Amino acid sequence: MVALVPQEYARAGRIWRGELPLAEFDRLRDAVGRSDGSVHVNLQFEIDGSNRPHVFGTARTPARLPCRRCLVKLDCSFEANIDFVVVTSSREAEELFEETDAVVLESGTIELQTLVEDDLLLCVRSVACKDESKCRFKHRVANKQVEQDTHRPFAALDRLMAQKSGNE
Repeated sequence: MVALVPQEYARAGRIWRGELPLAEFDRLRDAVGRSDGSVHVNLQFEIDGSNRPHVFGTARTPARLPCRRCLVKLDCSFEANIDFVVVTSSREAEELFEETDAVVLESGTIELQTLVEDDLLLCVRSVACKDESKCRFKHRVANKQVEQDTHRPFAALDRLMAQKSGNE
């Protein structure tokens, strides 16, 4: 685990670039279907106009997810844009809610994984085979055939209601 002090990094205008083992991200590795590989992180730290640490950059993770049509596992990746300020209280975070994202850190260090994991989780989406002709989903049916094969359990009731209203 990589720990850092955002206030110090921001005061120095530092950049953190590197790779973090995907195995160290408990929630993320379950969501992306793999535990091998690395999360590529590129973060810049600066002090904003209100003297708060501002963190921005990107994080990218590999994934192995099932195609939403044929369920074959596909290799892909997701990238998250990271952009938040570090605040010292929940009250301050609530005040900034409309303006920007905030991470509450009263003092001290925070793990880098904590700073990027939620943003990456929000970027995970379903995937589909890029080449539909190679997708194993074989249940493509023309609309006419679907109409003919559709079971309509209330069709008889519909006919009875039509007959009843025609007799009145």
